[in-house]
Amino acid sequence: MERGLGKDVLELQDIMDLIKKAGLIKTVWGIGPCYEKFLGRSEEPQAEVEVTDNDVCKAIT
Repeated sequence: MERGLGKDVLELQDIMDLIKKAGLIKTVWGIGPCYEKFLGRSEEPQAEVEVTDNDVCKAIT
């Protein structure tokens, strides 16, 4: 939740109550570092990769 809404929002009980009432608490709660791992992204810099249409066609066929 901190990731999407910011730490300040967690302190505002009215906003937290609205999120719970709307049934979104499971959607926005507990994502944290697991979300980054799920996407396969890390904080480490990654090398840029260029792929041409020809390379994509070779991989598909």
